[in-house]
Amino acid sequence: SDLRSKLKRDHPETKGFTDAQMDTELNQGQLEIAFIGDLLPTEANFNIVASQEQYALSSISGDFLKIDKTGGLQIKTVSSNTKFDRMDYRTMEELDREFSGWRDQTAGTPHSYFQRGANIHIFPKMSSAVANGGRLYFFEKPDSMSADTSNPWNGLSHYEPFHKTIVLYAAGVILTAIKRYGDALAVHNLYITRLAEILKFTRGDELDDYSPDIMTGIQALRSSSRHVGR
Repeated sequence: SDLRSKLKRDHPETKGFTDAQMDTELNQGQLEIAFIGDLLPTEANFNIVASQEQYALSSISGDFLKIDKTGGLQIKTVSSNTKFDRMDYRTMEELDREFSGWRDQTAGTPHSYFQRGANIHIFPKMSSAVANGGRLYFFEKPDSMSADTSNPWNGLSHYEPFHKTIVLYAAGVILTAIKRYGDALAVHNLYITRLAEILKFTRGDELDDYSPDIMTGIQALRSSSRHVGR
């Protein structure tokens, strides 16, 4: 990809790595940034099955990355209705506290949901089937880059100012691999600063400084991105 050329130009130490190896790290970088920065919001409808609590996220979308809780899960709780009702996100612990015996409850009108692993669960399960009765808002995985003309984040032009961030991610990994730890740390710190810029852009200027607390929070997000769906 064009990012591969930037990586080779800006970081000559990559010359011992193949294009395929560099593409692997560049793709991992765009995936991590898409996860942390909420870059690719979308939604998908799916069928609600009578008396079914669990739905595989892969069956809703093969590109699912994480739930967009600003939209969350919505369900047509009345099969003849065109209106989607928004479900409340509740953890299993919250359901235990608020709805004793919820695991054994019969079908009814759903009002809550949660994610566990690679599935979402609705509570209570719907008493009747509704075609395209569920709508999940989520962030999707970016398309893989491989060709020289590939652009990150599905080619969305308004993210072009952040392409360099992907290069910094890949450079940090490669510098670590060749034991250039000091250089890797310097690149990593620049990468974290650029991540703060991306968050500021995608979340409406909510970040107005780069204090240690904010940097620590971004580091925590990076850690959680390695445990998607857990």
